[in-house]
Amino acid sequence: MSDKPIDEYGTNRHLRPVGPPQANQQQMAVYDPFQAHAEDDDSIDLREYWRILVKRRWVVVSLLGIVAVATLLSTLLMIPMYQSTATIQITPPNSRILEYADFSSEGSGYLAQQQFYTTQYEILRSRDLAEAVVRSEGVEDHPELTGEIRQRSLIGELRALPGAIAAAMQPRRSSATAGLDADQVRERAVRGAGGALRGRIGVEPVRNSNLVYIRVQAFDAQFAARMANAVVREYTRSTMQRRFASGTQAREFLEDQLAAMRISLERADQALLDFAQANQVADLEQRMLMATSSLNDLNTRLSTVETELVQLGSFKTMIERGQAADINLINESQQVRDLRQQRALLATEYSSLSQRFKEDYPTLVELRNQMDTISDQIAEERTLAIRSILSRYNSMMAEAESLRDAIERREGGILALSQQGVQYNILKRDFETNRELYDGLLQRMK
Repeated sequence: MSDKPIDEYGTNRHLRPVGPPQANQQQMAVYDPFQAHAEDDDSIDLREYWRILVKRRWVVVSLLGIVAVATLLSTLLMIPMYQSTATIQITPPNSRILEYADFSSEGSGYLAQQQFYTTQYEILRSRDLAEAVVRSEGVEDHPELTGEIRQRSLIGELRALPGAIAAAMQPRRSSATAGLDADQVRERAVRGAGGALRGRIGVEPVRNSNLVYIRVQAFDAQFAARMANAVVREYTRSTMQRRFASGTQAREFLEDQLAAMRISLERADQALLDFAQANQVADLEQRMLMATSSLNDLNTRLSTVETELVQLGSFKTMIERGQAADINLINESQQVRDLRQQRALLATEYSSLSQRFKEDYPTLVELRNQMDTISDQIAEERTLAIRSILSRYNSMMAEAESLRDAIERREGGILALSQQGVQYNILKRDFETNRELYDGLLQRMK
């Protein structure tokens, strides 16, 4: 017989009245299989559940008892954990060794700072730091770090029970540390304890600050506080040691650079001195001024000579063409003017006497002879003037050529002095640069 309850309106629960019982006598029943199925699925029959619980009551009671006992045992087996928190401030160091350059390659800026902090957090979480704490505190044999004291659970104890029974029944094997000396045994213990301690260290940066919380968990509150403080001390010590090593490395770097710079400075100083002695650079500026002044004088004289040569050249051309009488320079000379004046006086006297006397008159003959003599003297003076012009022209030509040669030599000398000055200034700047670098390094060493 089915255990399903029978509805008061029929044996099939899927048939529902569409109205109250009074209206059902006049209306036909409407069957909606989808609606009936949905209502059947969504309905909860509490009486059915209660009947099942009552029927299986001893099973339910047993399960509840087992859960309660297991919970009680787990609670009793668990060892309370303590957490100790230490606070440390981490600030990026100033890594500038030189005034004009950074010794480290970390750089600056937001990204560099984030990299620095991330590096420090990983150092705090590192195995090396944990092992260093174990060594400094001498806790490599501490029960919490060797596993003698561990968190227990019911399932864990049940799982470990077969292994413990098997280990007790089997003969004792040789120790894993057989054949190792004391240092090796201690180092192995330190590594194991360091790994255990590392798992209990937590690092939590404080937002918007340089502070970091270092948390250590342990079964012993005092041991947790001791390890938290030890982590801070060891981190501080290792940081100072790294910075000291960096400072030592920087000092060694500066000493090497200082030695190399000293050699460069000495070489630059010696090169400058040798060049100055070989080229007499001590009075280079004075020599340059004298050479420039001399060149200006030569150019001025050459300009004057060339101007005179232009005039003498025109006179030479007229002389070669037989036009020397048209040269004013010859006709206007003082000697020629005096002779021409004397001849004019004689000619006047001769003209006056010739009107009264004949040409063979002794006085007239004497006057003619004097005028002829003066004419010869005038011709001779013109010849001398022509020769003087030609001689002057040749002399000016030679002087102009000599001046050009002198100017060329002087310009070459000035160019050589300029090159010496440039080379001297290069050597001097090299010396001054090396001196500045050397002084900067020396000042930094202090």
